[in-house]
Parts: sequence; C-alpha cells; structure tokens
Amino acid sequence: MDAESPESEGKEAVFRRACDQCRQRKIRCDKRLPCSNCRTSKIICSSTGAGQKPREPRKRVLISNEYEKKIDSINERLGGIEQVLHELKSSQGSGGPQIRANSAPVSRPLSPSVQCYTANPQEAMDQAESRTGFEGNSLMATQSAYASDFLQTAVSRSPLPISDSKINAALSTLKQLVNMQDNQASSAREFAPPKRNRLTDCNPREMSMPPMNVVIPLLRKAKDGSDTSLQALCPFVQFERLSEKCREVYFATEDYSDATFIVANGGLYQVFVAASFMAQDRALREEYQGYADICKHNLNTTLANLHLLMPANIDSIEALAMGAAHAIEISKPSFALTLTSTASRLCQELGFHQMPSIENVGAKEKQRRLTLFWSIYCMDRALALRLGRAATIPDYDIDVPVSFEGDTMELARIQGLVYQKLYSPAALRQDEMARVAEARWLAAEMQDRVMLPFKKLYPTLENLNPIEYLYIKCDEVCRLSVLTLIYRAIPPQTATLGTFVKECIEAARSALQAHKSSMSLLTEANEATKLSYLHW
Repeated sequence: MDAESPESEGKEAVFRRACDQCRQRKIRCDKRLPCSNCRTSKIICSSTGAGQKPREPRKRVLISNEYEKKIDSINERLGGIEQVLHELKSSQGSGGPQIRANSAPVSRPLSPSVQCYTANPQEAMDQAESRTGFEGNSLMATQSAYASDFLQTAVSRSPLPISDSKINAALSTLKQLVNMQDNQASSAREFAPPKRNRLTDCNPREMSMPPMNVVIPLLRKAKDGSDTSLQALCPFVQFERLSEKCREVYFATEDYSDATFIVANGGLYQVFVAASFMAQDRALREEYQGYADICKHNLNTTLANLHLLMPANIDSIEALAMGAAHAIEISKPSFALTLTSTASRLCQELGFHQMPSIENVGAKEKQRRLTLFWSIYCMDRALALRLGRAATIPDYDIDVPVSFEGDTMELARIQGLVYQKLYSPAALRQDEMARVAEARWLAAEMQDRVMLPFKKLYPTLENLNPIEYLYIKCDEVCRLSVLTLIYRAIPPQTATLGTFVKECIEAARSALQAHKSSMSLLTEANEATKLSYLHW
C-alpha cells in the first residue's frame, strides 16, 4: 500500500474501470492500482466491477456492395421527395390536395443596384432591366410560374389518361417559358457583365436621322388626321408639338436638348412603324421599317445616357414619357418604370398634380399639362401592377381634373387599387374575408366603370383602320387580364371543387379569345407591329 516508494511507481497497474471504493463514494477515480483516493484514505483498492453493467462486445459490421447500393437508392429517393415537397410548398396551401387560389406567390429577391452603364446602349438598358430586381406578388413572371406548377400538378393528378400531344406540347412550352425567365435571372446573377466606364455624353448632332423629304409628307398626313397611331400610344405629344421638335432637330440654328431629340425620334418612330404597317408595297414597307430602326437606335442611345438630375421642365417630362412608351415597346418594363418614376417626381416638383399649377395658364397650356400628367399616371399605374410595386403618386395627393376618357382613367385608378388592396404586403396580411370583400368591390368597379363603357365602342370598330383596331383589341386584352387578376384573389367556396372561382375562369377565357382574334390581324404585320402589340 506504500505507493510513494520508488519501486511501486513502475509496478502500478491501470484499471479500465473505476475502483469499487471510488464508485461507492461517488468520486472521480484515476483508475490506477491502487488509486490515489485509496492511498490517501489508506484502504484496500479493488476493482471487481460489482454493480456495473457488463460491457457488450462491439460487433463488426460488414457492408456489402448490395447494401451500399440500397443506401444510395434510399438517399436518391429522399432527395426526390424533398424536392417534390419543396415544389408543392411553393404552389400549395396547407390542409388539402387542392392548390389554394389565394396563395400569395413568393416575391423575388432584391438585386444589387447597377453601378454604371456599359459602352453599348442596349447593354446599358439590359442592366437597368435586371431580372433579379424585386418583384411583387402581382408580377407576370410570378403568376406564370404559378400557372406552370398548377397545370403540371393538375395533369399529374387527373384520373383521366391525358396523353394528347397538344396538351403535352402546351405544358412543355409553358415550362420552357418559365425556365427561360428563371435562367435569365440566374445568368444575371452568375455572369455579371464586366464593369466599364460610363457612357460619354452622346452628341445628338452626330447621329443620323431619317431623310427630311420622307419625314415631311408623313407629318402632313398625320396632321390631317389620317394617321392616329401617335395619339393612340403617345397622347401627351400632339402633332404640332412633334412638328416643332422635328424642326428644332432638322433646322438646328442653336443647340437643342436631349429631351427634344428624344421626343422627335420617339414620335417619328411611331409614325414610321404605323406607315410600315399600312403600306401595301413591300419595298416601301421595308424602307419605312429601316427609318424606324434609325429612330429606335437614336432613342436607345440617348435614353441610356440620360442624367439622373434632369431639369424640372415640361420638355424633360415629355421626353421621359416618350422614353417610357418606347421602353414598353421593346419589352423593358423595369426601365420604363424608372423613367415614369422620374417623370412623376418632376411632375410633383412642378406641381402638375395639384390645382395651383393650372389656375393661371391658358386653355391650351392647361390641357397640355393635364394630358402629360395623366399619361404619366396611367403608365405608372400599369407598370407598377405589372412589376408588383406601389405606384409613385398616391391618389389622395391629386386634385387636378381628369383629361382623358372616363374608362381609361378608371382603369388606371383600379390598377393602382388592385396592388394596394389585393397584392401588397399589407393586403396579404389582412383577414381573408376582408380581402375577398375588397376583390368583389374592385371587380364590380371594373365591370361598371371600365368594361361596360368599353363595350359601347364595339359598334364603332368597323370605322377604324387596321392599326387603330389592333390597339383597341390590345386594350381589351389588358382590361380582361386585370379583371382576371382581381378574381384570382378570390378563393372558391369550401364546398366547391376547383381552385379558381367561375368568374376568374370566364375572364381569363375572354382575354384569351380577344388575344386570339388580335393575333389573326397580325399575320401579315411587320415585326415591329407584332412586338408592339405583344409588349404592350
């Protein structure tokens, strides 16, 4: 027991378990023989293992190739199940096999701001049109992704043997469209364009313009009233105003602003596109289209070089409105909203949204300001709903009289309310019954104030030229689409089978029928006219 002697130090054995005495006293044992506690207490140190559970011998597990294959198969199946659950979670609500009609699609993430433009005007506009930007719940891409998931789920669960090649082709096409949108967003994140210096200030005098001997006859024809294409798309620029801007560009006795150059080229672009659509001779049609391409290039270059701090005057607002209309023409809705937002800011700075700005001006100037402001208002409301964002100027801050036809302004007003009452974060947080009540009220407003007055135009459609008729049909598709989006927020009754209410399906079918009839008009149209219809 004398553990302090030199001879005993080397003879100490080491136990694998604590000794009996330390275990009974419930103190830590150093597992030597004898242990330090027993030496100190001068008691016999023994380790019999009494009261302890015998250790089970470890079994050696041999995993054969067959078991490894089974484990890999289980992992793959689990991964597939997780992916399916993730997809269903994004498209389904909880508690039932049906996809919820009022489920709010997930918003897209915020994107880093574009720090500089590239040396190419088209690349600059593409950067401003980054698809990774924030996109709210009323966004077209979000609804398209929902439609794709819904159709695939509905077809996979259908008890009927659906093997029709047309249905399969339609589903495949829809899936490809959604994947193209997603791939476009991912490519913008993964393959960011190289950072370049900002565009040098472009000189409009160095850019080519369509020949004056071609422009003057078309402007005279438009002034006579035989061509209303410009007034249909750009009501804020009268032909007298366009002629004035063209004179400043073609007969430049002094420097003209970028705003003047934008208005002139934007107006001429619309005139040449309409002339190309109406021309019967193929060579003349191609000639007009070539002049339209020149104006389009001038617009893209000048818009890509616009300064953020534009002067607060009516010329700047006209140029921004013309640029926004052109951005919609070339399918750049985010860039268009950037331009309309800047134009709204300038309108507020000049007070065009309130009565004092029109009280002490002439009738012609008053009408010009009102038309310009309400044009910005309509485009801003439509673009905001298209991108799932709030409008820039709230209705409660406007007190100037309306200058457009009643149904056009009512459509813009309802578009703003659709996002505010049905698809904004505050609307999605409210009680479902309250949201349904708002949707029912907006649908009634849409039927009475927008659709009913619009139907009164049907008897007069025969007197319109082809391009005017096409614009009317395009407007009809837009109105029916807004009505569909309103009904989309209303879930079906509990006892009713299906995902959408009956009114939603009827409005969607009417929109598709109107679109189908419009496409038949575009069979012989030029590319610019087809794109204009589709993008608007």
